[in-house]
Amino acid sequence: MVTGTLKVAPDTGIYITDDNKPQNISIKPGQFLYLSVRDCWIPVVIEYSPYIGNWVFQNLESVKVNGQKVMLKN
Repeated sequence: MVTGTLKVAPDTGIYITDDNKPQNISIKPGQFLYLSVRDCWIPVVIEYSPYIGNWVFQNLESVKVNGQKVMLKN
């Protein structure tokens, strides 16, 4: 299990910066993640929206992706 901050960069795509190790984990469209909201984790799917022109959480388009605390289970 990896917890970290979700980052979006035009040149490198979307990735998680690991809180415990100095590494970046690439994320693919349609990948299942857990979004930290207060004291719980909400399951979300990450996707690129051509309509908005940016990465979004499926069904949570109003929540900004960049800088969110997320968890990726192996």
